[in-house]
Amino acid sequence: MRKIGYFFIVVLGLTQLAHGQNMHVSHYSAANGLPSNEVRHVALDSLGFAWIATDAGLVRFDGIQFESYTQYVPSQYGKYLLATAEGLLLSHDAGISLIQPELDTTKISLSQNASIDPDDPLLYYPNRLFKRSNGAILVGQPGGGVHRISQGGLKQVLPRSGEEAKRGLELFFAELNEQLWIAYSDGSLYVYNETSGLLEQKAAYPVINDMKSSGNALWIASDKIYRNQLTSDGKEIRTEESFQSPPGKVSALALDTMENIYLGIQDQGLYYLDRTSGNRPEFIKVYGNNDPHTLNELPFKNIHSIVFDAEDKLWICSSEGLGILQKRFFESIGSIPNANTTAISIADNGNIFVNFGDVYRVEKTDYGYKGEQLATASLGTITALTTKGDRLWTGTSTGKLHELNQKGKRIKTIDLEERGEGIFYLAGDSRNRIWVAQAPRDKPLPGIGCVLPNGSFRDYGAEYGLENRIICLRETPRGRIYASGIGRDTYLYRYLEDEDRFVNLSMPFEFYVGPNFQVHDLAVDQNGVIWLASTDGLLRHNMEQVSKVDLGPQFSNKEVKAVTASADGSIWISFDTEGVLRYTADNTIVMQEESGLPSKVMTYRCIQSDEQGRLWIGTAEGVVYTLNTSPKPGQSKKPWLISTVVDGRSTSGNTPQMYPDEELQVDVSAPSFHGYRIFYQYKINDKTWSAPATEATLAISGLVPGQHTLAVRAKKEGAYLWSTPQLIDISVRQYWYKNKVLLWALAAFLLAAMGYLFWSQKRRFQLILKNLNRGLEEKEGEVIKQEADLVKFREEMRHKLRERKADLLILEIMHRLFSKIGPDTKWELVLETISLDLLKLPGVVAYEIGIHRGKHIEFEGYSEKVRGFTSARVPFKPGISLAAYCMAQAKAFIFNNLSEESSKLLEKKDLRIAPYKAAISVPFYIKNREAILTVYADKEDLFDEYTRKAIQIFATYLEQIA
Repeated sequence: MRKIGYFFIVVLGLTQLAHGQNMHVSHYSAANGLPSNEVRHVALDSLGFAWIATDAGLVRFDGIQFESYTQYVPSQYGKYLLATAEGLLLSHDAGISLIQPELDTTKISLSQNASIDPDDPLLYYPNRLFKRSNGAILVGQPGGGVHRISQGGLKQVLPRSGEEAKRGLELFFAELNEQLWIAYSDGSLYVYNETSGLLEQKAAYPVINDMKSSGNALWIASDKIYRNQLTSDGKEIRTEESFQSPPGKVSALALDTMENIYLGIQDQGLYYLDRTSGNRPEFIKVYGNNDPHTLNELPFKNIHSIVFDAEDKLWICSSEGLGILQKRFFESIGSIPNANTTAISIADNGNIFVNFGDVYRVEKTDYGYKGEQLATASLGTITALTTKGDRLWTGTSTGKLHELNQKGKRIKTIDLEERGEGIFYLAGDSRNRIWVAQAPRDKPLPGIGCVLPNGSFRDYGAEYGLENRIICLRETPRGRIYASGIGRDTYLYRYLEDEDRFVNLSMPFEFYVGPNFQVHDLAVDQNGVIWLASTDGLLRHNMEQVSKVDLGPQFSNKEVKAVTASADGSIWISFDTEGVLRYTADNTIVMQEESGLPSKVMTYRCIQSDEQGRLWIGTAEGVVYTLNTSPKPGQSKKPWLISTVVDGRSTSGNTPQMYPDEELQVDVSAPSFHGYRIFYQYKINDKTWSAPATEATLAISGLVPGQHTLAVRAKKEGAYLWSTPQLIDISVRQYWYKNKVLLWALAAFLLAAMGYLFWSQKRRFQLILKNLNRGLEEKEGEVIKQEADLVKFREEMRHKLRERKADLLILEIMHRLFSKIGPDTKWELVLETISLDLLKLPGVVAYEIGIHRGKHIEFEGYSEKVRGFTSARVPFKPGISLAAYCMAQAKAFIFNNLSEESSKLLEKKDLRIAPYKAAISVPFYIKNREAILTVYADKEDLFDEYTRKAIQIFATYLEQIA
């Protein structure tokens, strides 16, 4: 079932925000599909699925739904999961089971039995599992017993204690430099002597609740948190460092790849140990911030274990269910308000200054960043800021320009109130100038102002090359200064240092831009290309031409408020109301709230990159930074092919076979635990990708015969790239009766059959004539006596001969039609050939072929009445159209009195057939569409059954070759 996040929501004040570490949280309980809220342990298998051991059985989780495997395990009380090369090992009260995951099924077998007799050499209620560097598996058991599982089988390493007080002891394992350390919950810490098989005690603590290793250090959870640095051989404790007593009993301890320490505190929840250099270590409570505007109290109070996966996500196994905690692509700073960001500036010393009307200084901490408000209230409402050296420059809404130190103390003020209104943008350069963009008051204010290094102020206007207002100025690492502004002809300038003036780089557009065109921001990449954030989208200026960047139909024409170029060549932009987009030549990724942005509404010129390449981005509801330096979107995992089904028939592998009219159903899965949706796309051969959808079942139909490649890819919602595609080779086979070779063979067979029929009829007539002549010779003596009978007999013979000759004519005409018309004959020639031969039948004056298309029948044919080809289009109504009636009945008709017989079948007279006396109508199919062949005569009682059969054979032939 789908994920449902459940939180005890507590909105905290700014003081609490400053002291919390906040993460995105996904919480799952029995209400979401877990068999029990008591979750003991979790591990990921080789396919990316999560396996969860609970007090009520084993389940598999793909990020969306839980699937129970309890029936395959002899005990429902799961204890511990360990990943090995063979699969996952699960310890439970009945022993150890091996889980071998596969896509379509999973094999689970009991690999080691357990006994309830403590004196039995078998396992006794196994719990903690540990894999050594040599591949051996250690199994901890109550009372201190340890068994080893290796290629040699099961062997006892340490016996259980017989003392009553020690029967409930828990064990913890660690290995450093191939040296095994074993900790007991009574506080004893040992080294295992491989030679003697005995334990050597190295330390004692009041209690040990957990033990983990990192590098060459052991971390012990006791009355304090201890960090024991070991000797190089891993056999002795060299130094011991302790951290203050935690706020309660530690039930679980875990370290991520950066040696950040997380603790489960009994009845308290999840904590983080802050070891910021120079500060007193502090236990910081972890909160959920799925909504960046609030903090959420985590529901986990009694944590059994904390597991880190390869992506440093925290998996919380607790009495309150399963939790997945993770940092997002963008992180907020809890100690500053979620307010409208108007400026971001990064000082040379690494401090970040952010303006919300009030200025905040942001500094690095052990667990992220923290902010502190500067005392700038007396300066007025600050609308712009920049840094230069150890100085901070701010502009106000009333036109005051202040120089401050980085603690917010004012050094001097320059009053620009007479020049214009509020200062909305400031920029410092490498020549110690401060550039000032100010809003006009009652007259235009072209150009840009500048505080020169000597402290004087200069207006750079028309006499310095600036014909219009400038709203942004940037300096490249090479010292080149570019400025952007307003107007189709005055949107980009470069400052020439030697001439102390600006030169216009604006180029004409080969695409439409609006009348109020502006460039809000600009960035220059390592190749010297200038990227412009404009009112009409992202533009690319390479000194030779300016072009609009294709961001897709949804974003190409959106207003861009800010832009920056990263060292890896990617371009980052922010939209007015669509969040942030990362652009490269290969792909574009849009990031919004699911990636950590507090709002999709962005602010002008508020994307900055610090020295490490970390991005700082301003929104209408606060500032965020990228979790990683030189940020790149994550790679989504390639989806697994779960099954392929063709018209209800399961097929194996990724090479299904099908027919053109069958449907292929493909089930895929891309396990993900990032807390948001997974999108899938597919394409066939070289066609374009389908629209993204969350449905993991694809239905494919309408494929033509041949070989096809189906590509399916997946993407996590947010700051993730599309995965590499899963490829499925589809073989579409043609029905035998639609094979051209077979059709030619069928045509040859029909021609041979018609030839044989013609020959047999001719031979039959010859025999009849021969017999008649013989009879006449034998009865010559009776001629006079039987003269009257003979006259009658001769008349009958003449009538039969006329019929036979007519039959021969039909056969001859059919033979000519079959000879002239083949599978490759064009339809126009087919109609012409029919008109030349079919109308040679006695009395036949017209024919037509009608095809049922939609709600109409479309006719083509030939008529002697008009001496030319005919066509018509009539509604498909069996009550008023004789052709529609015959098609609806799906059988051939002979009408020797056309007017009378049709009136009995139709509700209303069919005027199209009024000129004719007789007809034969034969329904058939052309290219899977209903069709009808009708032959008309101008005489009644002309057609017989033989003629109908011949016409029907010809219609069948047309059906096969069409």
